Amino acid sequence: RLTDSLLIITTPSSHPPPTPSRNHNPTHRTMSKADFESIKTYPGGPYGERGHISSCSGDPSGRSENVVYPSGKTVVIRSLIKPLFSKVFAEHSNKVTAVRYFPSGDMIISADESGHAYIWQATSLEVVGEGQVANGPVKDIAIDAKGKYFAVAADAKGGFIKYCAIPSCEPIEGLGGHIKACLSTDIQNVEKNAICVSAGEDFAICLHGVPSHHGSDLTNVPIDDSHKAFINKVRFSPDGALFASVAFDKNIFIWDTETKQKVKTLTGHAGSINAVEFTKDGKELITCGNDKTTRVWDIESGECKMTYTFGKAFTEQQVALAYVPKSGKFASVSVSGSLNIFDKDSEAPVAIYRGHAHDVISCVSIGTKAVTADENGTVVVWELGVGTADKQFDGKKKPEVLTKIATTNEHLFTIGND
Repeated sequence: RLTDSLLIITTPSSHPPPTPSRNHNPTHRTMSKADFESIKTYPGGPYGERGHISSCSGDPSGRSENVVYPSGKTVVIRSLIKPLFSKVFAEHSNKVTAVRYFPSGDMIISADESGHAYIWQATSLEVVGEGQVANGPVKDIAIDAKGKYFAVAADAKGGFIKYCAIPSCEPIEGLGGHIKACLSTDIQNVEKNAICVSAGEDFAICLHGVPSHHGSDLTNVPIDDSHKAFINKVRFSPDGALFASVAFDKNIFIWDTETKQKVKTLTGHAGSINAVEFTKDGKELITCGNDKTTRVWDIESGECKMTYTFGKAFTEQQVALAYVPKSGKFASVSVSGSLNIFDKDSEAPVAIYRGHAHDVISCVSIGTKAVTADENGTVVVWELGVGTADKQFDGKKKPEVLTKIATTNEHLFTIGND
């Protein structure tokens, strides 16, 4: 069964066949979903698109090595150490554009291109709350340490950055400071008087206090000497003393939260920097960007400790990051839809999870493998029982829309609308 980038492997169930009717042909019967039971789901890959920042979030609680990412209209939870483990949240009616774990790791907020958000349990996938949080695509989400409210960064006039209540998702306060789309936001992981940072397409970085009914004397404070291009991501250090910003201008700025002054500039990327994460001890930064690299930086010295280049094709541009403090593992997302997993001190990916980032339209099996194709022309070969795909073909001249695949023991045939 193929739906929203998912490959679901099923087996005949033990349900008895329906009672034949008067006109029933016993030699031919249409099988229904009730005739099968699901035994394994091979989820779609994270959604990546050239020129757009994607979303990916690691469990910050230290209890698991799971990450969560959007895949079409679904949201996927995957383990970085157990390829066969996955959970799929499928309540959204529109393409999901932003996801974020709660600091406690027990719940997740996801939002889509229509501005609708869901709050749901990470284990049971049960919906806790939902609501309209923006009038346009949500770009990023940040959640306060106590789980009382969350910030929404959006491409929506009249509400580029705002606070919403948990679990109702009702907007509780609009925040100013931006005149164009807000691309990223984060909230200090502190128990009292947490500061929220936001940044976006107006090249502006703003600091905001807690919701006014909680009491705050900090309101939409702009930061001087900022980037000269779209600011793609902002993130606080674990203790909240610093925050980092990355932008289309290829610069990484590190700021002192209290003084609001820039304390460090890191350079080295050859293209737009799309994501940034602090490590657990706050001593290192992880970044990735359109130069097809993922990098690890020493904050004190400003030196780049590790650079990994994925390839030359534009599909190797890196558009999102997730960091898992339990083990120090991190993962970057390629435009192709691959999830690239790094160990704490590795200089290359230790695993790559491949999958479809577009609707799956055809599936065939060859022995212990399944071959699937999506409408974008990508073909993936899955090793059944392993949980990962060992091959992915994009083709030198793939059709705009692929319509069917077929196989022999030696060859794979594809048919497209060309």
